[in-house]
Amino acid sequence: MGERKKCPGRPWAPPKGASAEVNSLVQMVLSWIDEAGLSVRDIHSRLTPEHFADGRVADLRRLRIHLSGEDLTWDVVEAVADVCFPDDPAHQALGRVREARALWDKAQRAPTLVAVDGQVVVSPRELIEEKERTIQVYRDLVRAPGIRDQ
Repeated sequence: MGERKKCPGRPWAPPKGASAEVNSLVQMVLSWIDEAGLSVRDIHSRLTPEHFADGRVADLRRLRIHLSGEDLTWDVVEAVADVCFPDDPAHQALGRVREARALWDKAQRAPTLVAVDGQVVVSPRELIEEKERTIQVYRDLVRAPGIRDQ
């Protein structure tokens, strides 16, 4: 297979994922697109309903949003790999997807959150856990002797 050239056009914007793992995955997927010499429009035109669990190909705008890291899905990652490297030997394709899956799984289990404007972003899970701890502290205070008598 000959060397593929990157499509001319604007450079990729920085990833907008909520975790470092999603952002790394986005960069990986975008590097696949570059390596394949395709545009996002080319990728979109080659996607089929079979690529997606729900059987629907998102519109081009939604694909661009996914590829920015916002609302990225595993289906999109696998579909892009399939479209970018349709002729790869099975072991090569499996290695590529396995590496991506490791990032995906870490992003789902224990994401490394990224800072926005210098402030740490907190995951929804952490917010819920903190809320539950706060509620428990209030319950403990209400049950403490002498608190109700004051």
